[in-house]
Amino acid sequence: MALLEKTNYDCVLWEGGGCKAYGARPVQCSTYPFWSWVLKSKDAWLDEAKSCKGVNKGPVRPYEDIEGQKFLYEHNLPITRDLEIEF
Repeated sequence: MALLEKTNYDCVLWEGGGCKAYGARPVQCSTYPFWSWVLKSKDAWLDEAKSCKGVNKGPVRPYEDIEGQKFLYEHNLPITRDLEIEF
């Protein structure tokens, strides 16, 4: 669940194929798609890819980066500049 959603469940910050507040994204956004329930299985990952055109696109991320993002999501730790990971 996003901080606030539109009637179609899109985040209110999502506009024109991008996030209006990309640099100040909340943990929920900055760690996506590396959420524990998405990483639970290959089927969960592939199912998520059906609803997000960005999943399975771009460079392969190192395991350590993915685990770090998952940790931040699970513990809902605020992102600080030293924790921010470039995509």
